[in-house]
Amino acid sequence: TWLGDEYEEKSGTSMATPVVAGVAALIAANNPKISVDDLRKRLLASVDPLDALKGKTTTGGRINAAKALN
Repeated sequence: TWLGDEYEEKSGTSMATPVVAGVAALIAANNPKISVDDLRKRLLASVDPLDALKGKTTTGGRINAAKALN
């Protein structure tokens, strides 16, 4: 949602960062003793690979919160 009861589409790291931070918070809430290294590994391993992101992101995929929590 956006100002004035409108919707806008945004992209880029400014939009990706809060999503990844939210998934990291979910993982940490379910695993309070997880180390930072293990949290990072879990985040990087919980993506859905996408051809469009291959070579553009570290993982070549989009984060998947359900995978990160399982």
